[in-house]
Amino acid sequence: MLSYLVTAAINILVWGRGTGKSEGALSMFALQNILAMPRGNGGLIGTTYEQLLTRTLPPLISGWERMGYRMGEHFFVRSFAPEKYKWPRAYRAPVKADHYIHWYNGHGIYLVSQDRSGTSNGLSIDWAAGDEAKLLNKQRLDQEFMLTIRGNAHHFGHLSNHGSVMFTSDMPTTSGGKWMLDYEQRMDRDTIGALLGIQVKLAELRNLLESCSPAQRKKVSRDINKYHHYLNELRKDTVYFSMASTLDNIDALGLGPIKLFREMLTDLDFQTSVLNKKILQVADGFYGLLDPEVHGYYNSNYSFIDSLEHDFMNFHTRDCRWDGDLLPDKHIAMACDYNAKINSMVVGQTLESQKDFRFLNALFVKHPYRIKDLVEKFAAYYKYHPTKHVRYFYDHTALQGNNAATAKTFIDEYVEELQKHGWTVEKVYIGQAPAHNSRYLFWQNTFGGDDKNILGFSYNRQNCEAMEISMQQAKLLLNKNGYEKNKKPERDDNTPPEEATHISDAADTLWWGVNKYRQVQSTGMAAVIR
Repeated sequence: MLSYLVTAAINILVWGRGTGKSEGALSMFALQNILAMPRGNGGLIGTTYEQLLTRTLPPLISGWERMGYRMGEHFFVRSFAPEKYKWPRAYRAPVKADHYIHWYNGHGIYLVSQDRSGTSNGLSIDWAAGDEAKLLNKQRLDQEFMLTIRGNAHHFGHLSNHGSVMFTSDMPTTSGGKWMLDYEQRMDRDTIGALLGIQVKLAELRNLLESCSPAQRKKVSRDINKYHHYLNELRKDTVYFSMASTLDNIDALGLGPIKLFREMLTDLDFQTSVLNKKILQVADGFYGLLDPEVHGYYNSNYSFIDSLEHDFMNFHTRDCRWDGDLLPDKHIAMACDYNAKINSMVVGQTLESQKDFRFLNALFVKHPYRIKDLVEKFAAYYKYHPTKHVRYFYDHTALQGNNAATAKTFIDEYVEELQKHGWTVEKVYIGQAPAHNSRYLFWQNTFGGDDKNILGFSYNRQNCEAMEISMQQAKLLLNKNGYEKNKKPERDDNTPPEEATHISDAADTLWWGVNKYRQVQSTGMAAVIR
């Protein structure tokens, strides 16, 4: 309600889950602009086009429908309305509406993503909005998308709606999303208070208009128009920053969803995306030079996604067909970490150039689920990958086991389960797990690009979110043996295992393995292969 009443020129909403970011605030903000600027254009931006289709549009459309506006009746998604409707089009309408929402009054909304080239080329829009804004690349946002907010000033320049923006997100956890929090210092609370004061006055005048005599009605109407003018002028150039936790919406949600969030989410996710606490990645960490904006990427297979048409609204289970970075004719490299609390796996591929390696996915299951369940998860995700061959890198820890009755080692279990699902396995033994100091220096050289003998490193941020969090939360210790990864969180029952160092350890094994394998192969040796 506060967001709706203020509706400043710049709106930054850092709200927890279940607070109505998309279905409430964004849908109302967009609708206000649509109705205020017939035949204008807006822009809805996301980190990926897949995010727009599967996570942003469904609640946005639900919000519009809740306010009485229905798809196929008041607007069309990714197409113009049929000619029989005879709807007007925007003053600057696109030739094709593949990435566009066409409204009955001629207004249009461009669907723009940072991973799909061309979606922002040549745009001229009157307002902009974005959900999950903490994931946006801020430099590209400023240099590409925000510069498109320039259209139709001669039509709508007198309105505070023109040039307005709204970005929503739950709490950023990396420095890349900190830009949202910086807006708090730019908000003038006195101006926000004045806007709300005007809204109170307008509410009083509207109530008076219903009960006053016909003789008074003209004066009250003039006063209403006057205060609307004040509202419009005061909103221009005003910044509104808002933070809210999920608990702030407990009257609407009830306790049930919050209890479910507590059970289903990791502790870090719950602290940031529900309680809205500021928790950025650890300073001077073991992977301190890791930069998600530099080393991470998004890559969706839009040939497949486009083929879904409107099915994207109900598509809940992703698999490898959604990934644009998976090379179909190449094997998958894999490494795992073995633990009673959690079994984790990271997978990747060496690129055709043989100079770069991509981490494609990070998967895990927690107790009581076992290795068998993790392999089932892997097999289901990569069911449609045509090259069902795994190069499995493992160290001495894989030669242990947790089943005394069968005397099977962890590597035995993984190989057996993978073969059951139709995968062939090439085992590559890297020997004793490298010392922490060696791993630390190896990663430092990786991130810094200092050693040309090390493969180029990158990772799929969408699929490897658990790996990213595990690496960002890994603390660095310095002792007599050099640098060491702080493993205490693994033994702390208050730290969820997926946020401890387990998954980062699997990443260490894979990264060490693929690089050493490459070096050995280039010298014609095969001593590490078992």
